[in-house]
Amino acid sequence: MQNHHYANVLIGVGSVYLFTGPVGWAIGIVYFLLDLGVKSYTGKSITENLFDEPK
Repeated sequence: MQNHHYANVLIGVGSVYLFTGPVGWAIGIVYFLLDLGVKSYTGKSITENLFDEPK
């Protein structure tokens, strides 16, 4: 499994336990929209850009 997969799992688990309620929904929506924007601009998700080694 690639490094960004581990990061995605940690972000998902952390958001379930730490950010439940309206604040969690807001943080989740903002992260989702940012990830969509980064992916449309670079072709990679936020975690892929941060944790995968350049080719």
